[in-house]
Amino acid sequence: AIWPGPMDTRRQQVHNTASRIRAALGADHLPASSDSEYRVGPKVRTDLDLLRRRAAYAKTQEPAEAIETLRGALTLVEGPAFTYRSADRGAFTWVDTEHWTSETEARIVEVAWRLWHLCTEHGDTDGAIWAARQGLLASPGNTELTDALMRAYLAAGDRAAAKDVFVSHAKALDELEQDDPAPSTLQLWEDMQEGEPSRS
Repeated sequence: AIWPGPMDTRRQQVHNTASRIRAALGADHLPASSDSEYRVGPKVRTDLDLLRRRAAYAKTQEPAEAIETLRGALTLVEGPAFTYRSADRGAFTWVDTEHWTSETEARIVEVAWRLWHLCTEHGDTDGAIWAARQGLLASPGNTELTDALMRAYLAAGDRAAAKDVFVSHAKALDELEQDDPAPSTLQLWEDMQEGEPSRS
């Protein structure tokens, strides 16, 4: 799936890459294959694993502690999941086939949404803004987080920043070749244009 070339070349590329990874991680974390399949050791964790664990743990905590745990989870987000160069797209067909991108996005958005709500309920406008922004790093066209970010800026009295969010959102949708902003987002924009208070 990663190297769609002749089988012999593909097999050699897999072995060479596995050897480089083993040298970096250590043999305990990527043991030699005995059945033509490579498996990482039990101590290896992905950022998504860590995010899931923190999100689950936050559900057992009081709101103030949950905010810190969810914030820690979202610090792992640096951009869209499975980001790669256009030239390498053919090597990542397995990501789309298995729906990894959409599932990972949904998980991150869920955590960002929970943190936004907790921060909003505790009057932490800066925290709410940060939560929505982190979620939008992973899902730039997400309507709910865009609306949440606009509301947080309006709550902070920063109408200009809220307008910038709308403009950036419309541009992101255009680049993603998606529809115009959702009715809820357009309503927030119209309210700002008319100088009316935002409706939750």
